[in-house]
Amino acid sequence: MLDAGRPRTAKTRERPRRDAPGADGTGRIAQRPGPRSKVGQTGRVAQRPQPNAGQTARRVQRVRSPQSAVARQDLTVVGISDLVVLATSGQLVTYALGSCVGVVGYDQDSRVAGLLHVLLPQSKTDKARAAQRPATFADTGVPALVRAMQALGANPQTSRFRLAGGASMLSTSKMLEIGRRNVLAVRKAIWKAGLLVEGEAVGGSQPRTMSVDLGTGIVTVSSPGRPEIAL
Repeated sequence: MLDAGRPRTAKTRERPRRDAPGADGTGRIAQRPGPRSKVGQTGRVAQRPQPNAGQTARRVQRVRSPQSAVARQDLTVVGISDLVVLATSGQLVTYALGSCVGVVGYDQDSRVAGLLHVLLPQSKTDKARAAQRPATFADTGVPALVRAMQALGANPQTSRFRLAGGASMLSTSKMLEIGRRNVLAVRKAIWKAGLLVEGEAVGGSQPRTMSVDLGTGIVTVSSPGRPEIAL
C-alpha cells in the first residue's frame, strides 16, 4: 500500500567512477590493446640469418645423393658410387678402394678437380641404378665426371686423369675378376672420351686411399703398410 502523504523521488542510476571497484570488477580500467609488436614471444626480434663471413667461396658440383659425401673444412670425403668436383681450393679424398676404382681428373688452368669412386664396370647390369647414380659404373661415371668438370670451367683436353684401386680382395674367382674388369672399363671409358691416363696404381691385394689437392694438383695414393706415393 502506497503512502499517499510521502512525495515520490525518482531513483537515479549512478555511473561507476573510473577508479571505483566495479568498473571492471578489479578496480582497474581495461585498456584497448595497441598494435602488435614485431617482437616475438621470446622478446627478441627475428632476424634473417646472415652468411658466415669466414666461409670459403668455392664452387662445388656433386653428382650423387647429398648425404653420402662429408665435407670437413677444406676436405671432402667421397663415398662409394659417388662423384664430387671442386673448383679453386680444397682437397678430395676417397677411402676403401678395394676392387673399386678411383678416378681423379684435374685441370691445372682452371684449378678444377674431380674424384669418382667406381663400384662396378658396366651399367647394363642395372640401368635404373645407373640413371639414378651414374657414378656407380665405369661407363656412366667417367662421362659424368668429364661433364661435371666442364660445368665448373675445366677443359677436358688439358685435364689429367689418374687411377687407383682395382685390387683382388676376395678369394673367389668371380670377385677376383671385378677389380681387373673395373680397371679395364675405366680405361676404356676414358679412351672413348678422347682422353689419356697419366698415372695409375692398380691391382694387387691391398685397399687404397686416393686424394687430390686443388692447390697443387698432386694426387696421392696410400695403402696399409706401404708409403704414400704421388701419381
